[in-house]
Amino acid sequence: MKIYDFDHIVDRRTTGAVKVDALKRVFGKSELIPLWVADMDFETPDFIIDAMRKRLEHPVFGYTVEPAELWPTVQDWIYTHHQWKTSPEMFAFIPGIVKGIGMAINALLEKDEKVIIQPPVYHPFRIVPQENGRQIVYNPLIHNADGSYSMDFDHLESISDPKCKMLILSNPHNPAGIVWDRESLIKLARICHSKGITVISDEIHCDMALFGNKHIPFASTCPEAAACSITFQAPSKTFNIAGIVSSYAVVPDETLRNRFFSYLKANEFSSPDIFAPIATIAA
Repeated sequence: MKIYDFDHIVDRRTTGAVKVDALKRVFGKSELIPLWVADMDFETPDFIIDAMRKRLEHPVFGYTVEPAELWPTVQDWIYTHHQWKTSPEMFAFIPGIVKGIGMAINALLEKDEKVIIQPPVYHPFRIVPQENGRQIVYNPLIHNADGSYSMDFDHLESISDPKCKMLILSNPHNPAGIVWDRESLIKLARICHSKGITVISDEIHCDMALFGNKHIPFASTCPEAAACSITFQAPSKTFNIAGIVSSYAVVPDETLRNRFFSYLKANEFSSPDIFAPIATIAA
């Protein structure tokens, strides 16, 4: 078994790493501890580097097709780790999860339709809809006495007017560190499905549940969740390869899938670069 040295210090300065090389521009000083960008300083695993190095041996980097093993490999990972059975037609590449949120907004929502978010939450959940000209509706999490958080379902029902057509779910929740339980996800699904709200479930941290917690894919919880959701996942947090854009969407419902995937295809957003599938399959 390979032994990984997580104590080895990797100096990322002057390598174009946002977290260190943009400190001066953003904060006015460069000698800061860079906790503001969600990538790690552990070395990318050698099996990913080796797979990419092997492709680099070929001297042409032209247009490429998705490898046949891409989605079956991802399917196997999702089933093995999260017990969610999927099928290949449910998948499409997206060039990043934040970008995918913007694409879903523009593909599925009219200009006067609204997006629900549940703060405190990852700030692009607010910025992306806002900068795309959509109104944000807030359903704040309940801060419990023990320091934990829970969803406010009564408030969600009260604010969900007919113009609310999308809810962005952080699952697991960033930054509160919540691995949502099945009961909460089912309750959310039934409310959203009944009100015609599409749930965008950002599950980029799904492989990193700790302390006995178990990630539950939103779409796997009940038929209502499968019918009203788009799930975004990626190997980028799990294997520290955020700079290799290798995200993907999973959409079980055929009607919703056709609406979203046709938008991706028409704009060639679902065409990955040459290295993303290689890194994903290796991971």
